[in-house]
Amino acid sequence: MGNVVNFPQSAKQLRELGLQAFNDGDFHRAVSQLEQLEQSYPDDVTPNDDQALATAYIELGEADEANAVIQDVVDDIASSADGRQLLIKIAAGVPDFPLGSYVINMTEDDTETTASINVMAEVMERYVNEHGSAIKASKRHLRNLGGMNLVEQEQFVTTELSKLPYVDVDDSLAVALVDPDVHPAVRSSLVTWSLMATPATVIKVRVYDRVITVDTTSLVMPGDDDTSQAVLGAIVDKLPEREELVQMLVPTFFCVAGFLVPSSRRIYPGCRRVCCDRGGSTA
Repeated sequence: MGNVVNFPQSAKQLRELGLQAFNDGDFHRAVSQLEQLEQSYPDDVTPNDDQALATAYIELGEADEANAVIQDVVDDIASSADGRQLLIKIAAGVPDFPLGSYVINMTEDDTETTASINVMAEVMERYVNEHGSAIKASKRHLRNLGGMNLVEQEQFVTTELSKLPYVDVDDSLAVALVDPDVHPAVRSSLVTWSLMATPATVIKVRVYDRVITVDTTSLVMPGDDDTSQAVLGAIVDKLPEREELVQMLVPTFFCVAGFLVPSSRRIYPGCRRVCCDRGGSTA
């Protein structure tokens, strides 16, 4: 008898095998099959596949792996109660406090909202008690963010900021938001984070050469504005096959569209009122 040849499995076969293993409670095998699906057929992967894979990782106690899987499909997963429950488990396991806040803000059911708040509050309290030194260091890093180079600033945002509890961060955040040496894209991330982390409705933010006051209650984020989305889409279309440039561009674009344009009348007194009259802050 000749050697047995293992033919490549199709995306459908890998999905079926992964889901069958998942339903059988064999989460190791489910992860193996679904990971192979995502690696071999990335264009065929659906949010449901990502959710199944992330759930399998959570069942294995690997919250960090689950968090990596859901990064690009959080909105899709958060559209269902089961998905939101998964995201809260991931947020609690990592922990990822902004993810937990996002899910809570996306939840309309009062009972579900209360349950999620209780979970994240318990996680935050435990994390504060167990990681006091690391939290102090992160607050210090936040206050001195402008003293870091761009790579270090980005590393802070991606590795430390999501794990920084929303406890006594106002002073450090206020310094970073007006520091001229903090990169605009990084500052944009800080503003987004501050909307969840601090109760203040009015914050001061440096935009290019001056500090402006932003009323967060009337701030229209670029992702929620049709015009901003259309402009960003047109820019992305001009950068085919340059994903790294798009990733660098988007945060900076959000900073400009979200915080510069609504304040254009104050920065440039002669500017027409087109942007401001669309509902942006004129502070």
